[in-house]
Amino acid sequence: TALPTGTESFGLFSCTVNGEEREQTHRAVFRFIPRHEDELELDVDDPILVELEEDDYWYRGYNMRTGERGIFPAFYAHEVVGATRDAVGRAR
Repeated sequence: TALPTGTESFGLFSCTVNGEEREQTHRAVFRFIPRHEDELELDVDDPILVELEEDDYWYRGYNMRTGERGIFPAFYAHEVVGATRDAVGRAR
């Protein structure tokens, strides 16, 4: 049985937030299990829209896979740089 590999997550996700189309800014690189109510659960490769960078190395953001909002440690996500939807699939 073939399992989903999540390869589609290497393209940029977009979604409508507050009536405005937004593209993901970051990708989760580690799983993060919330310990507090305001924290955001992350799985590896989750597309994230970072909405605010806090001073203490935490981000406030939106998980585009789950539709949840919250805070998470900044080093759990890498910024997606220079990728556009047109460039998806050209790297290999």
